[in-house]
Amino acid sequence: MMQVNLENKTVTVSGSNKTKFEVPYDKLVIAVGANVNTFGIPGVKQHCFFMKNVSDAIGIRNKLIDLFEKANLPTASQKEKNRLLSFVVVGAGPTGVETAAEISDFINEDVPKYYKNIKAEDINITVLEGLDRILNTYDNKIAEYTENLFKRQNIKIIKKAMVSEVNDGDIVYKDTANDKMVKIPYGLCVWSGGIGVNPFVRRFMDNIPEQENSRALLIDSRLRVKGTSDIYALGDCSSIDLPRIKKAALDLFKQADKDGSNSISFEELSELVDVVDKHHPQVGLHFRYIKEIFQTYDKDKDGMLSMPEFTSMLEEVDKKLKTIPATAQVATQQGVYLARKLNELSETKFTQAEVEMTPFRYHHLGSLVYIGEDQASIDFGGDLSMSGYSTYWLWRSIYLSELVSMRTRMLVGFDWFKKFVFGRDISHVTQ
Repeated sequence: MMQVNLENKTVTVSGSNKTKFEVPYDKLVIAVGANVNTFGIPGVKQHCFFMKNVSDAIGIRNKLIDLFEKANLPTASQKEKNRLLSFVVVGAGPTGVETAAEISDFINEDVPKYYKNIKAEDINITVLEGLDRILNTYDNKIAEYTENLFKRQNIKIIKKAMVSEVNDGDIVYKDTANDKMVKIPYGLCVWSGGIGVNPFVRRFMDNIPEQENSRALLIDSRLRVKGTSDIYALGDCSSIDLPRIKKAALDLFKQADKDGSNSISFEELSELVDVVDKHHPQVGLHFRYIKEIFQTYDKDKDGMLSMPEFTSMLEEVDKKLKTIPATAQVATQQGVYLARKLNELSETKFTQAEVEMTPFRYHHLGSLVYIGEDQASIDFGGDLSMSGYSTYWLWRSIYLSELVSMRTRMLVGFDWFKKFVFGRDISHVTQ
């Protein structure tokens, strides 16, 4: 895909033989995903592996095997062994944590069988994280559980580590806690520092004033691209534009104050929340416990919210508003919602106004992460989370259930069985 002509409503596409042609559209859906975010750090693209698609995973697998083959040679010095078998993962989100956990499992379960000249003390796994905690989108209990498990697996976690450059054979980061620069050697460096804008999306955004200075396509609560009327976006390439309701505090207050008393009762606030929820479900989500919220901000306990109390409440809601995470779960729900919406638009019995009244509402079903040693964690949101061996089997069950066909489920299940009985296959895989 090359570019979108908004005026003529066409998409210019480049075919496999480099031939360009135009495709007209009535409604356009952009779901091109995102690229890896390197933050412009020198050397990342040249020397790091990414974990974005199947070819990336195969590349990491082959590189790991190459490193162990070289380190296992009798001629390899101890210094060279230590460098070859130093594995660095940048980013301690779910992708980084799962990558470090899988490398550790491979080392503990398969390396001793095939590489007799390599000892456990020759191997070093390091996870670099720029924030002060790992898995920052998960419950703190899961982060602590994972850290303790990693410590037992001899996986070193370095927090507040801001990578400044990656060279061929070493990585340099700033230890912000101690304000010093540190260089560590590596044989393999995996970059999982988050997602960045797809080049096509960046070109598209440059043509729409409402999209300036955005890190993803801004969409409204109906998944429509801001600044357009007939283009939609979903998945990693997009982000729902969050309203800042404090800016509209005066208008909302007047709308809720139906009796003109210059204060809002609990019943009036409930009606206002229902209206706001129809247009901005993410805002409505923060009023699930509306009675407790009302009592908290009713400072003088007169059963009414004054304008200052109401504004203070909206300010707190603004602080807690977060963008929906860029996960497969979100993209799947957005795809189902948009398909239903477009089908409704195509039927004459539905008017566009009726369809437009239903915004996208994300239902969080839980966030899963594999943490090594046949253990996993799941965060259901709120204070509900669990970790351990039983969660691992739950993780695998959910994974199987989400595969597209019974054939695929059987193939994946058989692969798991082979690995359990015979261990991992360490032969090279061609891409």
